[in-house]
Amino acid sequence: MIDKHFLFLRFFSFSSSQGINFRTDRLIVNTLKSHCLLDYAKSEGKQNLLAENMFVAYFEQCKNINSVDVLAQLAVDIGLN
Repeated sequence: MIDKHFLFLRFFSFSSSQGINFRTDRLIVNTLKSHCLLDYAKSEGKQNLLAENMFVAYFEQCKNINSVDVLAQLAVDIGLN
């Protein structure tokens, strides 16, 4: 049987060594709005940049990526109108 605690620690250790600082105190939110924005960003050639910024906002900064204000700021930050 797999030790889930061991896997959890290994995951966080590995991600930290790669410069990704996952936080566990974030909210779990609906991501439909985020995915809609990613789809729009794709049409503007900026999907990858937005996805990276969204990843940091959600997993490292614990921002609510279902919030229109958060999504609007992410869009502005990469030059989406």
